[in-house]
Amino acid sequence: MISLLVLPKLISSSSSSKELSYKFVSNSAFGNRLPGNFEILYGGEKTSYKSNGWASVFHVNNYPDVQILGSNNGVASSHNVNISTRLTSLFDNKWILIEFIAKNLGSEPCYVSIASYCDIQLGNNDRAYLYPFAETRGLILEDQYGQNGQKTKLKMIVRDGYGVENIDTFWYGRFFDARIQFWNNITGPYPVFDNEIDTAFSLGWKDRLLQPQEAFGILIGVDNNLNTPPTISFANEFKKLYSPGENVEIIVNVKDFELDNIIQLFYNYSNGSENKVKELVGSFKTRQNKLRETMNFTIDLGNEVDSYNLTIWAEDNNKLSNVLVKRFLVNTEPVLKIIKSIDQRLFIDGAFDIYGTIWDDTFSYITYKIDNSFGANIGSPILQQNREKF
Repeated sequence: MISLLVLPKLISSSSSSKELSYKFVSNSAFGNRLPGNFEILYGGEKTSYKSNGWASVFHVNNYPDVQILGSNNGVASSHNVNISTRLTSLFDNKWILIEFIAKNLGSEPCYVSIASYCDIQLGNNDRAYLYPFAETRGLILEDQYGQNGQKTKLKMIVRDGYGVENIDTFWYGRFFDARIQFWNNITGPYPVFDNEIDTAFSLGWKDRLLQPQEAFGILIGVDNNLNTPPTISFANEFKKLYSPGENVEIIVNVKDFELDNIIQLFYNYSNGSENKVKELVGSFKTRQNKLRETMNFTIDLGNEVDSYNLTIWAEDNNKLSNVLVKRFLVNTEPVLKIIKSIDQRLFIDGAFDIYGTIWDDTFSYITYKIDNSFGANIGSPILQQNREKF
């Protein structure tokens, strides 16, 4: 799953809030602009130049770019890969999720790249403020003049947000030919553009591996709360394999960006005998010099050979952080036992027998070698055991 989070808010003296909406667009190319795919509207006001929307393209391996057009309902295909665009209002219409779903219909893995470009226009203002926050975590788009005395702000979170698969390329700056900016990347310094500049941005995911019959999505969320959600990350490392019933300590770094917020850390986890849903780990209030905290808790892995998934997230005044998902693999080692001792003295060219048992929960295979000889299998290469002793 690949995702992006966009959060706009209308700054107004009125207590009423405008609704978020979206639409596919059916514009033709004009000037040096490509046809659009979809448009995000705030209170019916456009957020792109002449509502041309977000121009979207993709390509497979090194084949040419293919446009993802709103006139085709956001659907496109190239070299056994299908792309579809799905837009959904969620969370009491506070978020708009725009999902690009890529599916590999071929028999071989391939690399897929997806990018979108937008020429910014907030309402009637084609010279919106454009500036970054947290360097490359996202962008703030602001209409300083506003409509009817109301200022509009649009915040885009492109890294470390709820449901966000961090983008690979991110560019913003003065508008010019969109086709030049797909998969372009800004590495700093990160400028601020005032109301005298016609601005645009592009973002992309580059060369993501897509297995046969596998699908992934790019998730874009739009919210009417401008508060920046917290971010979380693991502070400890994990083993590749665990024993049944083993205890695992989880250490999480939690970071927020505003003062006087209450941050809560939650997790979901089930090990077969207990099921924890939105289990509270702890909370803290942000203040000066305390915008981050380290929290820890322990989980008990199940007694069965299986995989156990742990999901962790933080909430900040009902805003969700990025989500950490960790899969713990539980397995047992094969148990080999020699039940008859081997003679200590043997004749040249003589033979000897080895008697023993082997136990495993799933399957095993036995190999042996003498001195520096090559290894050899005993009997069938794989013993399907399923907790049976051989």
